[in-house]
Amino acid sequence: MFTKQKPGRVNADLSDTGRGALEALVHGWGVVPVHCVVPVEEDADGEVTTWCCSCKRGEDCPTPGGHPLFENWEQKIIETADEIGELWTEYPVLNVGVRTGVRHGVALQIEGVWEDPLSVISLREQIGFVPRTPKAISCSDAETYFFLYPHGYSCQEMPSISLGPDVTLRQDHDYVILPPSVAENFMVEDEEWVWEVGLDEPLAELPEALVGLGGLPHEV
Repeated sequence: MFTKQKPGRVNADLSDTGRGALEALVHGWGVVPVHCVVPVEEDADGEVTTWCCSCKRGEDCPTPGGHPLFENWEQKIIETADEIGELWTEYPVLNVGVRTGVRHGVALQIEGVWEDPLSVISLREQIGFVPRTPKAISCSDAETYFFLYPHGYSCQEMPSISLGPDVTLRQDHDYVILPPSVAENFMVEDEEWVWEVGLDEPLAELPEALVGLGGLPHEV
């Protein structure tokens, strides 16, 4: 991972997601600004009944609040506290993501915890023991585990790979959403991503079984 950044002077005035972006930056991650969800309709009591993505597709967006703000997001990775301060001051409700890959780390994303528990159990049997490492939970109970990029492995064009139904190993040229973003399933009471194990926990090594499943080629 690249050198950890100092928090700077912007953290006192940041929104919750802005603080989440700054925390990720401080821990060495490249920050990806992500679209948020915005209200569309309210009922007679003023409660929001319909939401949509803040992108130009609005209600037709298939991943509301879950995709990068910039189309060329890989060229606009945020790596300074000043950039976070400027962007999240202007757009305080933006969600926050981080880039995965050789400079930052990889992420195991399990989205089918309840929809397809047998596939998740099968995957965990293949992986074996999962070491303690930062872990985020979405409002729909999707799990994201963060690991170091394997030492001694090639960094050349290793795309994310599906390991089973709703299970993805996020590698180079990809991103994941971080807490406290509002997840795609935003119509439930507990609507924010949360940390089960925070970023202060050092990233664990990627389990060897996952290295094999992920298709990482060893450098020679």
